[in-house]
Amino acid sequence: MIAAGDYGTLGSYYESGQGVPKDYKEAMKWYQKAADRGEIWSQLALGRFYLNGYGMKQDLEQACFWFCLFERNSGRKYPLAAADGRNEIAKVLSSKRIEELKKLAEQWKPTEL
Repeated sequence: MIAAGDYGTLGSYYESGQGVPKDYKEAMKWYQKAADRGEIWSQLALGRFYLNGYGMKQDLEQACFWFCLFERNSGRKYPLAAADGRNEIAKVLSSKRIEELKKLAEQWKPTEL
């Protein structure tokens, strides 16, 4: 059995192919589990995956949501971590839509174990 605290680590292993076959869909599955429980680095990873379409179709709204959530949950301690992604998204999504997604992120609650 895998401990919940290890979900993000497992996602990074599948993303990089470290000790397991490189598999973006499998990485996404584990990042999602960790992100849903509030793990900030997995939230950032999901933002990157949605932004770049790793293992799925690109989805800028989902990318924006996860970047906003990362920023909120990290206490905005890492302002540059999502900056490139936010800049790419701002070229496509309207500022109104970005604000709506920020509000959704502010209301988000982690999944209970």
